[in-house]
Amino acid sequence: MTARLFSFGVLADVQYADVDDAWNYTKTSKRFYRAAKSHLEAAVDAWVVEAATTPIRFAVNLGDLLDGKNAPMGQSQTTLALLRKSFDVFQNRVGPVHHCLGNHELYNFSRDEYLAGLVHHTSSPHASTAMLPPVATPTAYYTFSVPGTAYRFVVLDPYDRSVLGSAPGSAAHQSAKEFLIARNPNADLNSSEGLEGPLRRFVEYNGAVDTAQLVWLEETLRQAQTAHENVVLFSHVPLHPESCHPACLLWNYDEVLAVIAAHCCVRAVLCGHYHDNGYAQDAQGVHFVNFQAVLEAPANAYATIDVFSDRLHIRGVGNVPTRELAF
Repeated sequence: MTARLFSFGVLADVQYADVDDAWNYTKTSKRFYRAAKSHLEAAVDAWVVEAATTPIRFAVNLGDLLDGKNAPMGQSQTTLALLRKSFDVFQNRVGPVHHCLGNHELYNFSRDEYLAGLVHHTSSPHASTAMLPPVATPTAYYTFSVPGTAYRFVVLDPYDRSVLGSAPGSAAHQSAKEFLIARNPNADLNSSEGLEGPLRRFVEYNGAVDTAQLVWLEETLRQAQTAHENVVLFSHVPLHPESCHPACLLWNYDEVLAVIAAHCCVRAVLCGHYHDNGYAQDAQGVHFVNFQAVLEAPANAYATIDVFSDRLHIRGVGNVPTRELAF
């Protein structure tokens, strides 16, 4: 058995709001809005305690940190500041917290506000620049690494092309709207009624990786492959149709999968958005893992991932199962 190189924390879809519990849209799962903050705090506390004796290097929030219900109450900024206090504890004591752009972030903030409030807030006195987002990055996608290891981590922006991620009235917004209308006949573009299989992904709460980001991803993977690095991708919106409900898929998941398949360095893709645990493995052995939403976990839902040269070991807590991802 090889020795553990380091570990990192992961959670998804906290979606905190100071509102009463309620059911999800299909009335199949309860949403614990206020308890979600306590669950986040418990996860951070556990990572901080473990970091005192084991090499935890960073944590990843897979998106939807605060619920869209905050916006109509005028509480978006105050709620973000409240939730960041927990992450600041981790950053001050352990390492950086990286964030994925989710649809609920875009219900609360403009893209620039999101970058300023979360991506540019990713920092830690315990991290080198290689472990952080590029300074003042204008995009929500970037790459980082842990020095001394053959691992590269890639944060994707699944709303690069989307209705939510573009300013109303802009050409990008109109283009995304027309793209959806051509594929979704419903008056409510958040409804997938009448659509079948993967076509159900063409809804407003999803988005796409645009051309420039695809080119960037291809070059990033080419460089990683040349350097013999193992790559782990993070995305709020899932990329593999067998890992989640089809209504939760990236619009152009097929294009992203083609880029991944053209290289032999991607080991795992970790996502949220689906709100349930999901898993798939493609023909090349790439692992696609979806994480249970903290919002819908009665106790908690997070994981600590142990990184080895030949595998990732997911130690799930609460509603997140433990998995061994060998490669």
